[in-house]
Amino acid sequence: MSPPYPPIPPLRAEVQPPRTRLGEVFVPGHWHWDGREYQWNPGHWTVQPVGMARFVPGRWAARGGNWEWIPAHWDR
Repeated sequence: MSPPYPPIPPLRAEVQPPRTRLGEVFVPGHWHWDGREYQWNPGHWTVQPVGMARFVPGRWAARGGNWEWIPAHWDR
């Protein structure tokens, strides 16, 4: 059985713009399936929440013959 949509394209190379303030972490870009095709969501800077230790980027994972998006999150 083939997956309902094509494999995820390779990640795009991104140039990180300069950080605008201390405490920001760069969230890398990723592909998003819109129901018809993959759309690129570019990376951006975000403020690290108080009490959180590190940023865990989102990723695609193969599950049961399909691909599933595991969202980015903060880890303590």
